[in-house]
This record gives sequence, C-alpha cells and structure tokens, in this order.
Amino acid sequence: MSALSIPARVTGIEDFTDARLRRINVTPEPGHALPPYEAGQYAMLSFAGFEPRPFSIGNAPGSPHLEFHIRDSGTGASAHAVKQMQIGDSLILQAPFGHCRYVQGCDRPTLAVAGGSGLSCMKAIIEAALSDPERRAALTLYVGARRREDLYLDASLRELALSDPRFTYLPVLSDSAAEGFRHGLVADAMAQDHPDLSRFRIYGAGPVDMMRHLTDLAVAGGAQKAHIHTDLHTTSVKPG
Repeated sequence: MSALSIPARVTGIEDFTDARLRRINVTPEPGHALPPYEAGQYAMLSFAGFEPRPFSIGNAPGSPHLEFHIRDSGTGASAHAVKQMQIGDSLILQAPFGHCRYVQGCDRPTLAVAGGSGLSCMKAIIEAALSDPERRAALTLYVGARRREDLYLDASLRELALSDPRFTYLPVLSDSAAEGFRHGLVADAMAQDHPDLSRFRIYGAGPVDMMRHLTDLAVAGGAQKAHIHTDLHTTSVKPG
C-alpha cells in the first residue's frame, strides 16, 4: 500500500492541558479523500513550515477524519501543534505508513500496551477490534504513564471497560503511586499478569526502549514474533 499526499485542514481540537497534549482531527480538503489505511498505522503531517513529522492515527478506519494525539515536546512542530494550531489551519497529510497493523478476524486473546501518546495507535486498534464482527476474544489494554495526570483518556477508557465485557483497561504509573492504579513499568505489569504469552496476540506503541523491553518480555513469555506487532520490526503477520 503506497502512501498518498493529501491537502487537509484541522477541523477539531481537544486540549488535555495537564498532560500537555492535544487531540486534533484532520479532514481532507473538498475534492480529496482519506487514504486507505489500517488501524495501528501512522501518517506524516507537514504544517506551518515544519518538516514532515510522523504521528500515529488515533481512530480506526470508517470516519471522515483522522485523529492525532500530539504531545508538546517543548519545541518544533509538536509545540506549535499544541500551543498555536487553530481550527481551519491547513496541512499536508501523507499516509499510510507503519507495520503495526490490526489483524482482522484474529480471535486470539489480545494484549495492547501503550506508553505516552502511543495510546493513539492502540486506541485505533481497540476500536477496530471491538467492531470486528469476526472477533469475540478478550482484549486488554495496558497504559503506562509517569503520573496520573498523563492518563489523558482515563475516564473514557474506564467507561468503555464498563460497557463492553470483552475489554479490560489497566493503567500503570511509573513515577508515582495512586489508589486504583498499578505502579511500575507497564510491560512488566503485562508480563506479571500473563507469564504464558504463547496464545496471545500483542500490540504495542510508545518509546523505543519501552517497545524493546515489551518485545523481549513477550518473546521470553512464549509469544511468537509473528504475533507481536510494533513498529520496531517488520516480521510477517501470522493470521491465526
């Protein structure tokens, strides 16, 4: 699937001030359509004179817009997007990219592990999995953050877990302790809960070191590399 370059416009902004993050909706200009993509992939966005930057797509296919979760890194494109971008701003969208793609029709129990704004990628995969008519297996999302304030979708994910018995949400805090939250590294929490990972399909998105640690733990727990999906590697997808 080759990437397409499309003129687009910002059509929605939601601020998560405590997490220094914005959720931004991007819609193609009239006469253009969104590129075909799969849940878990990312796009390159170019705006305000900055070089194109990769951002995970935060919603499953089927919407008229693409959703992006952009955290303010303090400078450059991310700082502009969080502090200065406005509805109506134009940009260039290139997509799709990436190998961390939802596997349609797989009924293996699934673990999704997210760190920071990598939650956007996992959110898209969760949406795709819960709407997949061929899927009935359980889906567990582990979300790692430094502080409780960084869990910007905590309320909505708790509501989803209450509304869909297939879905479990487990937040993990690494730098602070709070009642109702696990403490430690998010990949460690996954491995502690599931010492035998041979029957699972695993998706992950977040900082590179976190994804390396997740992959090492998953392989040590018996998961097949073809059932581990991050953008660290491009192993062939095994559908079963």
